[in-house]
Amino acid sequence: MANSTDKYALYLPDWSHTPGEYPVGGQRVTPSEYLPGMERHLFCPECFAPLFRSPKGRDRSSAGKSAYFAHTRSVRPPCSIRTKPTEGRRYENEEEARKAIEDGRLVILSEFMQDRPEGPRGEAGEYDQGPVEDMEGPLASVPIARHRGESFLLPSRISTIAGMCRNFDENFDKYFVMPGAQYAVPLRKLLFSVEDVSEPNAVPRLYFGKITGHHQLWTSAKWKTALQHSAPGVGDFCLKLRGSMQAEKGISKDSVGRFLLMFGPVTINGSGLCLENLGYGEFALLPQQYEYLLE
Repeated sequence: MANSTDKYALYLPDWSHTPGEYPVGGQRVTPSEYLPGMERHLFCPECFAPLFRSPKGRDRSSAGKSAYFAHTRSVRPPCSIRTKPTEGRRYENEEEARKAIEDGRLVILSEFMQDRPEGPRGEAGEYDQGPVEDMEGPLASVPIARHRGESFLLPSRISTIAGMCRNFDENFDKYFVMPGAQYAVPLRKLLFSVEDVSEPNAVPRLYFGKITGHHQLWTSAKWKTALQHSAPGVGDFCLKLRGSMQAEKGISKDSVGRFLLMFGPVTINGSGLCLENLGYGEFALLPQQYEYLLE
């Protein structure tokens, strides 16, 4: 049985699948944007194996299922979209992992920036949410080897959520090793919606939510950014952080309806839940052009 991709296929009319080679660019196409001339030129955004649209010429199957992209059976490289493994990806040797980093398919995050780096202050733009969003980190011992108990010493990055949001569509299918993680996992599978979170969690995760409100807390420099939430028995869900820090990242009353990404533990906040006291690099607005990936 064929497995569908999550969101889209890559349309690459001048490229053919070759094991071990990876294309540059490509047009992202959803099933509703498919045209007959795209047949045999559609590829998986993760493993780059050929895809086909099912059904080919209709929006729904005879059983009423919406059209989707699926992998062919003839080419079956490792791919989390197709196989949906319970664990992340592991690498045969250090050379393979380093090659994945050099090719931009793997990112090792040693930490998110906690303090604002040196640079001019000012209100953030859509794509420039700070003076520095990514820098070289220390060599990191990462347990992503194929053989359990073995680690690789690999180059890491010290990054920000804003840096991940820039070129978010390209990052969406890259493998990331988050701070403290044991596996390399595609970014799309690291994202947790806050909408149904119903209890605190001390383990930091990468969360996203749609902003529904933004106001200052009484007798405090902190501002509460409310996020869309529907879990029963929980009052609300919010980001609680100094207003000046939020303003620098472009978060304001005008941000209602935008998506916010955050990395941290979930804590109790009165009758609700929140992420609070995050570092400089642990939250950011998602540029609007990429919101379709989270809708």
